[in-house]
Amino acid sequence: MKMNKYAFFALSIIIILVTLQPVFGADNNAALELSTQTAASCPVEDTMITATLKNLGTDTQRYKITSDSNWITIGNDIITLDAGKSKTFALWIKPAINAEDGQYTLTLTATPDSDRTKKYKDTINFIVMKCHGIELSPETELVEACIGDTKTVDITFSNTGKTEETFILKSSTGTFGTNTITIKSNSEKTKTLSIPVAKNKETVIIQAQSTTSYATATADIEVVSEGACYGIAVLNIPPKTTVCKGDSAKIVVTTKNTGYKTETFTLSTDTPNAYFNKNELELKSKEVADTYLEISTEGLDIGDIDYSIKINSENAKDTAYGTITVEKCYTAEILADKTTTKICPGASTGFEVEIKNTGKKEDTYTIATSKGSVSDTELTLGAGESKKILLIIETEKADTKDTNILLTINSKRIGDSKEFIVSIKEFDTCYGTSVTSDSDSIFAEDMKGYLYTLTIKNEGEFDAEYTAVLDGPKWTTINPDTLSLKPGESTEIYVYASPEYNTAEGTYKIKVSIKSNLGTLVEKELAFAFKSEDTVAPITGKVTVTDDKKDTIQSQDTKTNNIDKEDKKFPTNILTAIIVGIIIILLIIFGPELLKEDKDEENKKEEKETKDKKEEKKSDKTEKKSTTEKKAEVKKEDTKKAEITPAKKPVKKNETKKDTDKKAEVKKATPKRKAVREERKEDIKQILDNI
Repeated sequence: MKMNKYAFFALSIIIILVTLQPVFGADNNAALELSTQTAASCPVEDTMITATLKNLGTDTQRYKITSDSNWITIGNDIITLDAGKSKTFALWIKPAINAEDGQYTLTLTATPDSDRTKKYKDTINFIVMKCHGIELSPETELVEACIGDTKTVDITFSNTGKTEETFILKSSTGTFGTNTITIKSNSEKTKTLSIPVAKNKETVIIQAQSTTSYATATADIEVVSEGACYGIAVLNIPPKTTVCKGDSAKIVVTTKNTGYKTETFTLSTDTPNAYFNKNELELKSKEVADTYLEISTEGLDIGDIDYSIKINSENAKDTAYGTITVEKCYTAEILADKTTTKICPGASTGFEVEIKNTGKKEDTYTIATSKGSVSDTELTLGAGESKKILLIIETEKADTKDTNILLTINSKRIGDSKEFIVSIKEFDTCYGTSVTSDSDSIFAEDMKGYLYTLTIKNEGEFDAEYTAVLDGPKWTTINPDTLSLKPGESTEIYVYASPEYNTAEGTYKIKVSIKSNLGTLVEKELAFAFKSEDTVAPITGKVTVTDDKKDTIQSQDTKTNNIDKEDKKFPTNILTAIIVGIIIILLIIFGPELLKEDKDEENKKEEKETKDKKEEKKSDKTEKKSTTEKKAEVKKEDTKKAEITPAKKPVKKNETKKDTDKKAEVKKATPKRKAVREERKEDIKQILDNI
């Protein structure tokens, strides 16, 4: 019965601890939920939905929102949430233009910065509909004709989309007689294409493109001629042309087939860096055609340049001569009031730059920079015209060296550049933060509240938002944990240490991290020695000792916020109190029975010992009486013997020794009972210590 009660008591304690263990070990978590599980749209059409992210943990968390599809655009992909808070944000789904119709599963994921292995996901089934489409069907894909003929082909256009649309019609050769066609949904129309036959073999490409959607389609028709004709060509060009250095001279070349049959002619020139837009011409009888020769001036000197053009066929040839005059017309300049500046690392700066066309003709400039960006990347300026742009330089906080920036302008004809220098200030001058404390260590002899006072100062040049994070025992808190400081401004925060009743002796390390929104991090280490004076240095500053029942670290302007923060830390103390209370209740329930049982055991032992004593006393009396009688008999016999024989007889000591041993056993009984009581007390104390 005794062992069953002990076992039941221990099992109850184990069940309590196992039940409460998930509370202590609960991890931070979150929930991500999309506003809908199904949506649909056409390709390249936007569909907006919302998603809600909730922080189910006990600490503030920062989450990165990502998607497994490039169709999804997230409105806010970085979200920071306090414990128990949630936020709803928008996202847009836009299927690619080439997306096939069907159902797709898209996944949205939230990843906390504190643990990149955790992923909180939700999915949506997205249906891509076929909303727009056009199909082309030529009545034939092969046309055979003589050069000089014109052939017609009927083309059927089918609108496979869901709405009426207008399409632009194009053909690489020939005409439709109209440039557009309007077709209702699931309907078709036929148009006639007229194709002039001018080559031995040609592929005619037909295209229909919607004016309001992505719908487009093409079709090919092969045109094959039966043969070529013969004739003679006359060549004519302008005798003199003027061109600016950097430009290309475009010379119009007029050709005419003076023969009676169609013939192919080839054009050539003796001028370097020159080409024809068409170096081969097919001309029907009496046909006149214009082409042009483009001559680049990049390799030519300023002045007059003579050139010639030849035209040849199997049956005729001709040559024409001309002159081009090359002039200098294009110059430009970069102007700036200042080319150097000094800024803080991580800051941005700008230079106002003027681009001026100092040439004789309009020119278009491409503007580029070796670092940073410019407000305009391309400018078109008339002769003598100028325009101001902004050169923007952004630095990283890790930058320590000066930066040289080269700004360049280039056109097809000229180029210019200018160098700018950005010097970097010292990091601490811009973003410095200092943390001092009234005491780096505290020696505590009892379970009271102790206060460290830390002074935070903004040593930089910018307004800063600070977050204070405490890394220490669970019975330490910090207040306030957020603050704002202007340059040169300082304020105080407090670290409150209140050891719990079962806090072990030793030195506890407390680390305070001060992080700013400007990217700086300063850490301060504190020491708290509890009943262990030799493990920590003496107190070096003012230390405030408070009663655990009083709230001494709350400032007037943040009292309400501090109460809320203390409430967030209080559940651990409540759980400890609950466990202690349950243990006390169990002791109240089972303690009296256990102690009663021990008392019964002791009473039984005492009754037995009393009974044994009585029996011993009775035995002693009997033995004494027997001994007395024996002694009397012996004495009587001795007297008789003495009368007969005067010799002495040795006295026996066995009886005396036996009496002594029995008395010793009686004396040992009393210490044994005391040991039993002490053993019971030690058992109860051991159970409490283990808990």
